[in-house]
Amino acid sequence: MPHSPFPHPGTVRSTWAFTLVLWTLLSVPVLAQNPQQLPSRGTRFWAGYMQNGFAAQSLKVHIASTVATNGTISIPGGGWSTNFTVGANAVAVVDVPNSAENSGTEAVLNKGVLVQSQDSVNVFISSYQNYTTDLSQVLPEPSLGTVYRVDSYHGMPNFNNLHKSEMLVLATQDGTQVRITPTANTAGGHAAGVPFVVDLDEGQTYQIQAATDILDLTGTLVEATDQSGPCRPFAVFGGAMCATAPGSCSACDHIFDQLLPITAWGTRYYTVPINGVSGSTYRVMAHQNNTSITISGGAPIVLNSGQVHEANTVSTPVCIDANKPVSVVQVMEGYSCVGNGDPSMLVLSPAGRTSKRASFHSASTTQINQHSVSVVMETAATSQLFLDGAPVNAALFQPYGACSDRSYAKIPLSQGVHRLQSASGFQAYSFGIGFGESYATSANDIGAPHVQNDSTVCGGTPVTLNSSVPLNNAYWVAVSDPNTVLGTGNTITVVPPGSESYTVTGELPVSGCPRSFTYHVGIPLPPGIEPSANGGATINVCQYQPVQLDLSPSPDPNWFEINWTPSVSLSDATIANPSASPTASTWYHVEVVSPNGCGSLQDSILVQVQPGAIVELDATVQPAVICAGNTTNLSSQVLRAIAQDDLEATTGSMWTAIQGGSISNACGSIGAGALYFNGNGQRYAQTVGSNTTGGGHIHFQLKIATGSVPCDDADAGEHVVLEYSTNNGLNWNTLATFNENGYPEFTPMDVPISAPAQSSNTMFRFRQSSNSGAGQDNWSLDAVLIGRYDNSYASYAWSQPGTLNDASSPSPIATPTTSGWYVLNAIDPVGGCSYTDSVFVQVDPAFDLSITPDMTLCSIAGTQLQATPTRALGSSTPGHRTMAR
Repeated sequence: MPHSPFPHPGTVRSTWAFTLVLWTLLSVPVLAQNPQQLPSRGTRFWAGYMQNGFAAQSLKVHIASTVATNGTISIPGGGWSTNFTVGANAVAVVDVPNSAENSGTEAVLNKGVLVQSQDSVNVFISSYQNYTTDLSQVLPEPSLGTVYRVDSYHGMPNFNNLHKSEMLVLATQDGTQVRITPTANTAGGHAAGVPFVVDLDEGQTYQIQAATDILDLTGTLVEATDQSGPCRPFAVFGGAMCATAPGSCSACDHIFDQLLPITAWGTRYYTVPINGVSGSTYRVMAHQNNTSITISGGAPIVLNSGQVHEANTVSTPVCIDANKPVSVVQVMEGYSCVGNGDPSMLVLSPAGRTSKRASFHSASTTQINQHSVSVVMETAATSQLFLDGAPVNAALFQPYGACSDRSYAKIPLSQGVHRLQSASGFQAYSFGIGFGESYATSANDIGAPHVQNDSTVCGGTPVTLNSSVPLNNAYWVAVSDPNTVLGTGNTITVVPPGSESYTVTGELPVSGCPRSFTYHVGIPLPPGIEPSANGGATINVCQYQPVQLDLSPSPDPNWFEINWTPSVSLSDATIANPSASPTASTWYHVEVVSPNGCGSLQDSILVQVQPGAIVELDATVQPAVICAGNTTNLSSQVLRAIAQDDLEATTGSMWTAIQGGSISNACGSIGAGALYFNGNGQRYAQTVGSNTTGGGHIHFQLKIATGSVPCDDADAGEHVVLEYSTNNGLNWNTLATFNENGYPEFTPMDVPISAPAQSSNTMFRFRQSSNSGAGQDNWSLDAVLIGRYDNSYASYAWSQPGTLNDASSPSPIATPTTSGWYVLNAIDPVGGCSYTDSVFVQVDPAFDLSITPDMTLCSIAGTQLQATPTRALGSSTPGHRTMAR
């Protein structure tokens, strides 16, 4: 395999009753005890941007969330701040001022970027310049440490020392002091192997660049001093201004990634294939002397502290084992060696660090046009992986040759937001490539680290919680209400109303360092939960006919989260009993999860759909209460689907013109995609002409964004209108107007087709009144259906035909003899599907009325008139009587 001709010092080359389960979210020292699970999801993050070799054209923060939330992004030392909003299962992309980019070497700067959110999110940062782009996942504050070894790379050799290896330290607290021992001479004059100390306050950064472009800072030791202590964790980033990987492979590219503290290293790793390129480089670095590693079961390789084993242009993924914790980095190579893309840097996760779900954003640039995700998971569980709600073909996976218990897959993706899910856990890495351009990043979604079994407590409510270590000045709060103190001291007894978390905060007795321990309380899943459809294990229904899904026994929503997929045809995917309206045969998958780790369930049920076009069948009666012997009018109305498009992958035949919009879930969707409007100029979607005589309804889902790119907030007046034309688009009239700030999430809409819009050839158009161009004022359309009232479409059969003048008429006259139901079956002529509705007619007994006889009155005093019915119930129209005076 080809190797870089520029080795650096130290490099080795070679080809519950209620069972209550609790776990503790510990701060940095606990991660050293259990390095496998390192949270990627959190509410507070610090990020830093190293110098892009050609200066960044744009700096961005990408915020991925499974729930709708909001927060702020700021540069505390630079006086800049902005708010963000992100929807559920969406990503918000926010521009950061280019002034946040660090430049030069060995200077203390105020360029740290702070991301704070109301709810847990995952955060990524990107640095973009034409042909020099990279992306990194950012660790939340609880995952930071105080001891690091730097993974970096040499720069672009023989280019006048303009592009060098670099690293960045970012402090999260005042009074942070770090000792840095570089492995190479620095551009600021610090000698290799000679430690020096740097003092930093919160939000301050310290960038180091190598003295020349041949040198590599990999292996540099960064550690907190005794004065700084264990209470001031900090972040470290590594990479190069513009690296060639290996040195002989053009072209160079800015590479960077956030590094893991040594406490989070592991002893087994898996490299991954990258879609669209023929190979990549990987590096294994040791922290301790006499670290022995094996590659796919090969001969042992011994590394000492700070040394690296590197392999280049490796086409087949490998598994790596070590007797002591190591760091493993994968580097994409220059396009001249692997056929496409360019260098990017990716810090791999240890084998035990897995996610059960992940949301990430495949971001495009001018050059990047291919996106993919590489997944590693247990071979036995490859059939359990879902991408965007759909199962991933298990045939895409291949086992690791020397570690067959694990398999890998590289899965091509479209641009936009994607979601992975598996109950068995997986590792995911997101890639984007184009000619001379690339990005690579982890796509972890890990909320809280697991701890040892002795931190699990079983019992009934109330539950007594004890601080994991003795704390001074300890106090307790519920995570849902952090401003209310529930009690003080190291012990508290609580009665949880449902799934809840409790945090104890205090100081360690010796060091005085603040510590917080959070306990998550839950109950186990009830046994035997099974899904049903209309009460049965399977069901066959007509298209558009509602189906009642259910779980029995029903999980308590106070303790469990429920998620049905696909959600596009469900009334509410997060409840036990949603109503479904599938348009085709559909497997509905359901996952029930204790958010606090007390168990989970996955199951599914098939709803088979027979084709039909009747969206609604409505039977009515007037009057509904009659006397025996009288008649009543039965009637019905059929709403027939005449045009429909779920806008999942491509647009359908119901559209005659679409401008400024395309299928994407960049701003979310209710299924796999939506019609997303982001183009310059006019934005509209225009239908073909349809016969709407008799009226009808237009159903659709609408979202007008209120966030940031790619869901930029529409400004005042930039509303969306629904228009119609009855003369082939020559003139358009407004049918409905949707205010730009009224639909921040996808909202189901139902617009009646008014009389002026009813003709034999009516076209409809969804249009935005104005916009400010690409990337701004975004909106999305989904699940569009046009229905027309058409009683001539179906054939009819009413029950009780003997009491009807015409049982096959949509509107017969009934003469019932007793109270009861009239059931209407409407038969779809295409597929023979039968739709049903019913009405109840109450028949009361007839009665006679005895009244005062005819008489002549001569007295002005008058006389009392009497009308006495023979029965107490019913109504009648009495005959007229004459009365003389």
